[in-house]
Amino acid sequence: MALPGVKQLEIALVLDVSSSMIEENRFTPMQTAVAGFLQAFSSNASLVDKTKISIVPFSSRVNFGLANTAWLKSYNGTAAVPKRWTDPKSVYTSSSYKLSYWIDGVTPVMSTSKNYYWMGCVEPRADVEVRDTGAIGDGMGDAPPGTSAFVAMDANPKSGTSFFPPPVTPLTGDFAYLKSVVKNLTSEGPGWMQVWSRDGIRSRRSGRACGETQPRLRRFPIPCIRSWCS
Repeated sequence: MALPGVKQLEIALVLDVSSSMIEENRFTPMQTAVAGFLQAFSSNASLVDKTKISIVPFSSRVNFGLANTAWLKSYNGTAAVPKRWTDPKSVYTSSSYKLSYWIDGVTPVMSTSKNYYWMGCVEPRADVEVRDTGAIGDGMGDAPPGTSAFVAMDANPKSGTSFFPPPVTPLTGDFAYLKSVVKNLTSEGPGWMQVWSRDGIRSRRSGRACGETQPRLRRFPIPCIRSWCS
């Protein structure tokens, strides 16, 4: 592979890790394909030093990880950084839960034999705007967190607190780290999300709800917002 004239490459890999990837036997092939993609760059002497790659796992939300809590804001009296994230053992008290950390060393996950409970997921800005005003304003924009902070998923009382993805990996040229990210990805979670509307919480698309082991279908007439309507 050669890309003449390229001085710097920045690539974002957005990876679906929702439950459908496991249910339809697509998760492991995805990992294999991404590992091969990374290997193609890391083994190419003309590209390896010019390339930085980001990995963005997504399910119904994305996870910024606890390395980026400065990107969050308090909402409706809730803490900007939920206690569940900073002291997960105080919430997951059963001995069936095991505490471990993402490879960033700071983002915790509680797990059982069936589920992963990741800390660090956020609500889409557009959904928060719909909750607050009934309409979308700047929520679909790409303003940096310093200008427009995010709301922790836990501030949405009906969002559930399980089945969400590992943290985003920012742009890096450390291919060993990137390969480790792909190897350690987890797949659990609905392709739908619990979304806020002004008159309550509504759900999009079939999938697993928090605590459920089988998908169920819930359909409601919700306004189509590009971030969560296909």
